[in-house]
Amino acid sequence: MVNQDAILHLGTLIDADETFVNGKKIGEVSYQYPPRHYKIGKIKRKVEITIRLKIDQKIGGFRKGKNRYIQINNNILDLNKCNWFAKRGCSMPSRKQWFFPQYLPSGLFNGMIYPLRNFSFNGMIYPLRNFSFNGIIWYQGESDTHEPVNYGKVFIKLIQEWRKIFSNVNLPFLFVQLPNCGIEPNHNWGRLRSEQEKALVLDNTGMAVTIGDGEDNDLHPLDKKVVAKKLFELSERIKKWTHGCASGPIADQAYLNNDGVVIKFNTFGRKLVIDERLIFKLSQCGTLYTLNKFQVNDENIVVKIPEDIKIKDDAVISYAQENTAHPNLFDTDRNCAAPFKLKINNYYHIPSVLTHVLEEM
Repeated sequence: MVNQDAILHLGTLIDADETFVNGKKIGEVSYQYPPRHYKIGKIKRKVEITIRLKIDQKIGGFRKGKNRYIQINNNILDLNKCNWFAKRGCSMPSRKQWFFPQYLPSGLFNGMIYPLRNFSFNGMIYPLRNFSFNGIIWYQGESDTHEPVNYGKVFIKLIQEWRKIFSNVNLPFLFVQLPNCGIEPNHNWGRLRSEQEKALVLDNTGMAVTIGDGEDNDLHPLDKKVVAKKLFELSERIKKWTHGCASGPIADQAYLNNDGVVIKFNTFGRKLVIDERLIFKLSQCGTLYTLNKFQVNDENIVVKIPEDIKIKDDAVISYAQENTAHPNLFDTDRNCAAPFKLKINNYYHIPSVLTHVLEEM
């Protein structure tokens, strides 16, 4: 490996770093989330790596579970097995609260979206800067997991307003449901995912389900291709399923049927597939039960309820609500189903769309 051009991979660090090799600075990143990939140049026989780490919060240091190594073509030098020595360089006063204009109401909207709006003149609509859109892709939500209540309502309003200012009420709007993540245990990623799904009440919306595509020790998934592929396929699927669709099955409702709970799914023309690790959670009267006996029937799952459990009025059944949830419920094309949390009804409820049809009959 000596005298060959090398790359240093450090994973993510908490928080900001300046990194040196044999006393020469090779790179820096100002916050914790981006993975560090630094070019070293021609490597010497003896390599001393020094990381000046600025810790703004929590403990600081390496993110657990990330691989650290020097790479030259296909040759790898594993740095996880090396001895790392640490010392405090200095202590500094607490950092002042940063000011982010995008966190203020309308900050990003007025700066980046409103200038792209259309305007009308003599009854005609013109793009302000000759922009037009085939659709919109939205990937956001991590910063709202600390307070996800009402995210869905605001998200629906955002989609409606953007369609209005771009003068296209049918403008396709595709969004990414948050993946798994385990570095923020005090945040509620499961609730935020449920809030995101509410946007499917609007026509020409599509949701890419990415449970299992994330990394439990990272905020931002490194594999962007798998997310892009789901969004591309969703852009085609939305042409057929115009009343809100997803990349995988979505649970519509849950209702009692004899000694089981029937969970009804919208599979968008496919069938359900499970693996042996699938479990559901039943919550009622402050008690949580784990259920793992069920039967799959194309678009429905019947979950068997033990004889000693009587379903109460507040009963809720859920799947994959954890921050670090991983998929084991799919359709026949191996598209993972969206996580869900549903109130258990005492009867099967006919969807409102069908109700209108029956009324007309």
